[in-house]
Amino acid sequence: MEIGPGDNFGVALLFLANGVSNVVAIDKFAPERDPTRQAAVYQALNSRHNLYQLFDGAPSEDAIKNLVYLPGMSAERYFGNAPPPFDAVISRAVLEHLDDPLAALDAMWAGLRPGGLLLHRIDLRDHGMFAGAHPLSFLTLSGWLYRAMTKEIGLPNRLLLPPYRAFVKARGWPARIGITRLAGVAGDFPALAWEQLPDDARRQSLAVVKEIRPRLAAPFRGMADQDLAIAGIVLVAEKPS
Repeated sequence: MEIGPGDNFGVALLFLANGVSNVVAIDKFAPERDPTRQAAVYQALNSRHNLYQLFDGAPSEDAIKNLVYLPGMSAERYFGNAPPPFDAVISRAVLEHLDDPLAALDAMWAGLRPGGLLLHRIDLRDHGMFAGAHPLSFLTLSGWLYRAMTKEIGLPNRLLLPPYRAFVKARGWPARIGITRLAGVAGDFPALAWEQLPDDARRQSLAVVKEIRPRLAAPFRGMADQDLAIAGIVLVAEKPS
């Protein structure tokens, strides 16, 4: 299962190319797609990874074998209907858009086979809401104002690392959370622990946090500088066999 594949099914194709028998993909908000650009994407993926056997005819979105796509389907709704269990449930920059990502994680966990894997890349940034401003400006707004600004338009839910960390601990899941981004620092990291991040990157990000701390809204004032500095994570959890 891939939640929120976005503008193409490249990840699903790579799963199928590496032995996965079937992929289900769901999107709460189905993106608009340019057919010409889509054709070029699938031609490029096909040429790069030799995926001819995965298409029923010429490479295109509609010709992918063993892929079920459900546009307009939210994760909460899909997993709430108790689907057949999956070997893996993945997403890339999706959980930060859900109304209740922790409840969704519970439902996904219930929808895993024993030995199955949750793999979620979570972008904790503002998604361009305050482009050009301090990267943590979106954390200065009160709860009611932020909700009024973002209601039902898919903008970030402002759930940062501590609730995810507390959630998996409370559930007792065998899980690992790696850091992929820091506030105010360009580029990605390969899902590292805080101690493994470059010293200069940590110092730069902590300085960014200190700069805005006096302006933070109430829910974030009590958070540690280190937790506020973390702007992207990967959450991996394996269900016991």
